[in-house]
Amino acid sequence: ERSLHTFAMLSTRLASRVVARGSRLFSSSAASASAIPHRALIGGAVAVGAAGLYYGNKTGCLSLDITFKLPVEIDTAQLVRQLRRCEPADLSSLTKVAKDDLGLLPQPEAPTYRTALVEIYVRSAPYGGSDKSSNGHRYDSIPFANGMINAGMSCNLVHYVHEEHDKFVEAMKQFDAIIVRCNPGQIKADGGSQAKFDDAMRGLQKLGIQVWPSPDVMEFMGAKDALTKIAHLNIGLEDTLSYYDEEEFAKGFKKTM
Repeated sequence: ERSLHTFAMLSTRLASRVVARGSRLFSSSAASASAIPHRALIGGAVAVGAAGLYYGNKTGCLSLDITFKLPVEIDTAQLVRQLRRCEPADLSSLTKVAKDDLGLLPQPEAPTYRTALVEIYVRSAPYGGSDKSSNGHRYDSIPFANGMINAGMSCNLVHYVHEEHDKFVEAMKQFDAIIVRCNPGQIKADGGSQAKFDDAMRGLQKLGIQVWPSPDVMEFMGAKDALTKIAHLNIGLEDTLSYYDEEEFAKGFKKTM
């Protein structure tokens, strides 16, 4: 750690010199971007990267076995993403719907990824819907989140409020992955638009954010008859059937008894 500390301090000094030199070059009207020596730019990237690595190790945000070799190569973009994950996601712009998060484990100090579990509270229904507990969360939300936390990821519980749609979408951009636990029909029942929500999730996917399940999967497999559609697969049961009218139910159900 001492050698890393020394290297980081020297790198930080080098970075300050690079910044100062770059400022002088850019402030000159005769200077151009091509006038900045490549060595100075590379040195600055190495310095900032090394300082970040030192900071991450000191705070416990990064747990790395670092061996410096020449030439030094540091993925600064990945470093910045990892350091950012160590800060709690800012959800202050969103309404806190649930009464409490009883049973939720503490978030990891150095999460490998940031995740969010999205729910919907139907305000016109008792307890927010038949799938909700008295605190406003789905019965399985806390176990889901704790599973993510036990795997080393952070997981925030967020309720989608359609009046705050734009704020919600911006807040979700802080996460690496989003687990959608909104039953089909509940967003509409609360006065929102399922199509608008789905389009927002598709937009987040285009940014590289994972959405589980995706809107397209929910559209084709979200109904309970999904079990019927996979009945012929290894994970399904061949005698799983769906009935869409009373006559079919009377005939089919008697055969299975």
